Formats: sequence, structure tokens, C-alpha cells
Amino acid sequence: VEKYGALSLTGFLSEAPFASALLAQSFWAVLAIVPMKQGRSWSLVLPPLGFEWFVAALVGLLSLAVHTMWYKSMTGTTPAINTLLWNLDILAALVLEALVTFRFPSGAATLGGCITLLGTIVALQSSGGRNTWWGCLLCFSATTLFSAIAIFTSRLMDPKCRVVTLMAMEGVLSLVALGVWRALSAATAYPSAETSLFLGLSQLMLNLGWLSVAASLGAPQAAMAACLSMPLSLLLDATMLHSSATTVQLAGSFLVILGFCVGHRSEPKDPNEALEAGQS
Repeated sequence: VEKYGALSLTGFLSEAPFASALLAQSFWAVLAIVPMKQGRSWSLVLPPLGFEWFVAALVGLLSLAVHTMWYKSMTGTTPAINTLLWNLDILAALVLEALVTFRFPSGAATLGGCITLLGTIVALQSSGGRNTWWGCLLCFSATTLFSAIAIFTSRLMDPKCRVVTLMAMEGVLSLVALGVWRALSAATAYPSAETSLFLGLSQLMLNLGWLSVAASLGAPQAAMAACLSMPLSLLLDATMLHSSATTVQLAGSFLVILGFCVGHRSEPKDPNEALEAGQS
């Protein structure tokens, strides 16, 4: 039974958040057939069964928890408040990274994160709908857990294991789990093929882009870069929907861009690299 069309995707996300997360994450399996350069040759990214698959299963479960909580929170919060709570990952990433690395974030990163968060608050206008405490808690928990995954990817993961490899393994495991879930829950309705493709590809690009930036620049910088989607959305609204942004929205977008510029700077991931750079 397919009762969800493209326009009712929100209904599927809210009524079956776990199935939605499992469906979206199963699309990551497409990365398993993408050849990667290994030395001088090209080969598939999947490693043999071993410890890497255990790590992928653990991270995959955490990712499922992130998306399940996020999708469910959309029914208990307005779009503006949901976006605001999700963008609190700027502060969550700074705090979690400090706990993992035992180093306080730099003054520029802290200032940039605060400016970006302020711009987010200014730019977002609440739609006046009702916000529930459980919806806010689910959204904040999801963004905090996602920050932890990004920090693991950028700080703790084996450098030999690429983001694409990790996501490919998560996708294969999720695809197997989806088949089992569909067999056990035959009553669950799923969206059309077009809607499923949109959901899967959008989440694939979101997670691949986010984790790749986190691995390159760090989780806090990735969180600030994600906030740049707000001024971009205003530009798209103006060009495609012919809707004009308010002065407050423009001011908030300016603060978002300013905060990203202030907080973005190249920092070595290893403290020894910083010491070597200072001695050279």
C-alpha cells in the first residue's frame, strides 16, 4: 500500500520516523559500487568482514537514532523552532570537541559560532504554531548526537577508513535491515518510488557533504557552514518563488555569513602538528 505521495512526505516522516530513517539510510548502499583510488589502482570501497563492519554497525545505529528523533520532532515543533534547535549543533560541536580533544576551542571559533547562532535566531521567524517540550527535546538530542558522529568522523576514526567507506557499509547494513523490517511490519505504508528516491538522495547528499566537511575542517566549522543554507534559501525564494526577504531576515543572514567567516580558519587536527608549525 502506498498512501504517501510527494506532497505528503511529511506525513510519512512523522507517522513512521524509524522506517523513514531506515529507508533513507539504505540509499547509502549505492556508495558501495563507487570505485575509489587505492594507491595506483581503483577498487570498490567495501573492506572484508571484520572490526570495520562492527564500527559501521554502531555508527549506523546512532545515525538511525539521529534521523528517527529528527523526523519525529517535526510534528512537535514549528519549522522555525526546529531549524533553530538543529542549528544549536554549533555550540554542541564546540563543547563535545573540547571534551574529546581536551582543548578549549579557539576564541575565533567560539566567537564565530556565537555570531552564527545569533544570526540564526534573528533570521528565523516563528510561524506561531505550537511547540511541545518533547519535540524540542527530540530535535536537540538529534543534533547533539549528530555532532558526536561528526566529531568521531573528524577526530577519532581511522584515517585509512574514508567517509565514503563508512557510509557505504552503513548503507549495506541498513538495506539488509530494511528488508527484514518490511517483512516483519507488512502493515507499514511506504511512499512512492519517486518520493523514496527524493528522500534517499537528499539524505545521502546531506550526510556525505556534512561528514566530509567535518572530516576536512572539523565538526564546529561544518555546523557553521551548514547555517549558510539560510541566506541561500532566501536567495532561492527570491529567484524561484519571487518572495522578498524582510530586513530582519537579511540582517540575520548577514550575521550568519559573518560568523562563518570569523570562525572559519585552518587548524591542525593534531596538537603536535600545531607545535611543529610553530617551530618551523
